[in-house]
Formats: sequence, structure tokens, C-alpha cells
Amino acid sequence: MDHTATLMKNGQVLIVGGMAPDAYSVLSSTELYIPSSNTFVMKGNLKTPLYRHTAILLTDGLSVLIIGGSVRATLFTQPQIYKAGVWHYTLHDMIMRRRYCAAVLLFNGNVLIAGGVDSKSNTLSSVEIFQPDTETFSPVERMTCARSDFTLTRLPTGQVLAVGGQNSLDDECLRVTELYDPITNQWQSTRQLNKARYDHKAVVINNSVLFLGGETTDNNYEFTCERYDL
Repeated sequence: MDHTATLMKNGQVLIVGGMAPDAYSVLSSTELYIPSSNTFVMKGNLKTPLYRHTAILLTDGLSVLIIGGSVRATLFTQPQIYKAGVWHYTLHDMIMRRRYCAAVLLFNGNVLIAGGVDSKSNTLSSVEIFQPDTETFSPVERMTCARSDFTLTRLPTGQVLAVGGQNSLDDECLRVTELYDPITNQWQSTRQLNKARYDHKAVVINNSVLFLGGETTDNNYEFTCERYDL
């Protein structure tokens, strides 16, 4: 559990890290699911065991960036990249240690990384951008609201929509949504959710974003869906 599964352009799925069935050991193992043969193939180990991390497919459709995450109480700043079947550390560390963050691939090939929780369990509003060509991280404008367990969705316009999540100040999930414009490097608040939710899913459908499920402040499951029209 708390692993990632990333669909690549060749139809294969890269499964990374997570917690072992004993709910104590953190895994460094990775494997590929190959649909054509309905088999799983081991793909070596991460440089560091991880769970509660975030995985992003890069522009080539075959390389995967692993950011954030932890081994128990230890958070890591050095991301790892799966490329051509091999794992390696990025040349530079992330600016902020974080887990439960969100990330999204921008149209220019860079990766926007936002929010999450730091090593002291504080919810973060900080944002940084990863540039794959130099493997460097740069700070950008903070979100208007600190949040973890939320979604970042790239819209057809190129803007990024941040929705829901939790905030450690009151441990309440958020109805607040906001938009990031990569051109102006600015965040601005937009329409609120009808129901606050975290750990939900977001899917772009034509000119809308559909938000599905999640959990509520009292840790109950949320079964409703909402649509954000562009």
C-alpha cells in the first residue's frame, strides 16, 4: 500500500515502492506489469525504499520521476528517475522535504510539485518546479492555501487546478480550489467544491474536470462526484 502505479505510453505499468503486507517494512522493489503477456517483471530496486511518494510520467512517455515520500519518519529530498530500465538519483535535491504532495507535468515538459507535509507534520503551501533537462529544482509562487492529499490537474489551457486536500492547522479537508498560471507564475482562488474532500481523484473529460470520491474530515468515505466546467 502507499505505492504508485504509472501507465507508460507503451501500455506497461510501473509499480514502485510502498508498504509491505506486514504493514511495517517499506519496499524498494519495483516491477513492470506487461498487459500483452499478463505478467509482472521485476525492474530492480530504488536507491532508497519509499512510500507515500509521488510518481510523474515525463514527456518521453517512458521515464518516471519519483519525488517525496519517506521511510517511516525520514523524508527524502533526493528524487529518483526510472529511465531506459535503470534507476538513478537526480543531479540535484528537491528544495523541500515533503510527502503527500501532488505533482503534474506541464506542457513545456517541466514538473510542478506542490504542497504536502513536512517532517514536522506541517502542511505546506510551497511549490517548486523540476526541469528534466538539467535535473534541477526551482521555487515558484506559493499556493494561496497549504494542503496535502489533494489533486493537481493540468487543464487544456495549460493552467493547473489544485483541489481539496487537508490542512494541519485544523485537520479539515478543504473546499478551496485554485488555479496556477505557468506564464504569470501566479495562483488565484477559483470556485469552491460543494463538498470538502481529500485523497480523491480528478479526471479531465473534454472541457470539464470530474472529481470522484475521497474522504471527509471525520474520515468517512465520500461517495459523491463533482464537475468543474472550464
